[in-house]
Amino acid sequence: MGIPQLYASLQPFSKLDILDGEVVVLDGPALAYHILYICRANGASQPSYALLGRVTITWLEKLAMRSVVVRSIYFDGYLPESKLEVRISRMMRSTSEISRLYVSNVQGCPIKYSVNDDREAKFQMFKTGTKSSRRLIDPCFLVPAVIDVLRNHCHYRDITYLVPGEADHFCASEVFHQGGIVITSDSDLLIHNLGHGRVAFFKDLQEDDMSKITFSSFVPRKIFEQLGLAYPEKAIQLAYERKFAPHATLSQIIRKCSHDPSHTTDYLKFREQYCFGGVSTRAVQGISNLAALKHLDPRVSELLVDLRSRDNTSSSLLPIRIFLPPLVECPELRSAWDTSTPIRQLAYRLADYCTLHEDGVPTVQEFRRVQSFSYRGRQVTLPSLNLARQYTKEILLCAGILKTSLYDNDDRFWIALAVALDKLESQRQDREPAIMTIDGNVQNPTATGSTDCVAWNMVHMAAQMQGTLYSLRMLQQVLFSVKDCKMEEEFPDMGPMSSLLAQLTPVERYPSTSEMIQAVRELGHSGTLMATGVLNVAHRAQEDH
Repeated sequence: MGIPQLYASLQPFSKLDILDGEVVVLDGPALAYHILYICRANGASQPSYALLGRVTITWLEKLAMRSVVVRSIYFDGYLPESKLEVRISRMMRSTSEISRLYVSNVQGCPIKYSVNDDREAKFQMFKTGTKSSRRLIDPCFLVPAVIDVLRNHCHYRDITYLVPGEADHFCASEVFHQGGIVITSDSDLLIHNLGHGRVAFFKDLQEDDMSKITFSSFVPRKIFEQLGLAYPEKAIQLAYERKFAPHATLSQIIRKCSHDPSHTTDYLKFREQYCFGGVSTRAVQGISNLAALKHLDPRVSELLVDLRSRDNTSSSLLPIRIFLPPLVECPELRSAWDTSTPIRQLAYRLADYCTLHEDGVPTVQEFRRVQSFSYRGRQVTLPSLNLARQYTKEILLCAGILKTSLYDNDDRFWIALAVALDKLESQRQDREPAIMTIDGNVQNPTATGSTDCVAWNMVHMAAQMQGTLYSLRMLQQVLFSVKDCKMEEEFPDMGPMSSLLAQLTPVERYPSTSEMIQAVRELGHSGTLMATGVLNVAHRAQEDH
């Protein structure tokens, strides 16, 4: 996540090098955001998930053309408690960005946020973009989309790892033991003990006139020798001093590091973040029986690791948290994640059921919109066994009705199911379902009288559908991970549910806001949505139990 000014402080001690025939380890989350940067530098400000996937593979192939061997790609599968403040800060920033977008465009969401760029044009993989004066909103499911394309590729699936800890720890450990170069965007890698390993930053990779890839090579061991500081002992202290004195000169920082660090509580907490064993022990213990980790998204992995690693010590007192991806939605309305809550409740219940703890976890704290550091998430209660069975039956009944007119490998089937489940939950909450938004604006594609923007209630409806699709994905992944858990007696419908979700639309094919609106409108016109008989589903599901 980076130490402010650390890169700038040490950059003068790096040297220009050529990336040719090297062995590299990639920081996965940093790779995903660098791919987004490449798309935007080439003019695709809001790339589709499919485009992000294609650019990811093309970029990796560019490395292969220079005989660069990618040995491993690591993604975070669990973040420690010490990262909570940083994560809340990031969620606050995302919430604030969407709020500013709304306040600046109350008449409607700018069309560029509703239409994804899926161009086939060739991109310059090492093009340097100019920073926009206005920050763009990042795709909600960027990292899962990149993970998916890597897992589905014959060359990269076996070297792509979702790990029970922070990716940078695993990157550093591998380079320490096996050598090579870590490519990252995180200056934290300059602090870890890399042995004789090196660090490169995605933003420094350039292509020269001879089509060679150049980069700034950081060799932490040599840099600290030049600074006259012991490595790796003084690396953490230098980073600590830099973090708390971002405007101090490097000479001032070095003088402070010439003395032993004061072992304050803040320093000890800071140092602990860079001790591989200390940070990851709890997570590694929790993952020991979770063979399906490689099939999960980071957020689902973290949920399962957290549940599996709870014991009778202080860790059992910590809440179970999940940070849901920020959706482009209307801030004036209830969270777009709200109507798909029962699907996630079912996922949480199944995940908790298969832990070894008799008491179970009563609630999960969901972080959706975050406006202050004091916010501690919305408490979502895990459903009772009977209610979980009812939710399962409702999904299967809705799907069964829709299968009379749509195939479950058709993306429209899943959009229709999302609408049906929204109608069902709206009935439960006694509010207007999202489909009414489409019905009320059927005459106007943008619903604002302008082709430059889309009405916020339409944007919100599309966000609700995307939230439902991703909630079904979470349920799908939880089911896959607990498939060896003996729960047929308690949850007899889990077999049919697993079979149903096996056909779920992948992130790569998630529709944009405009595509979602159009798809829902077409389904409404065809009469498919009217055929769901959703008003009777809840009653039928309750009767079955």
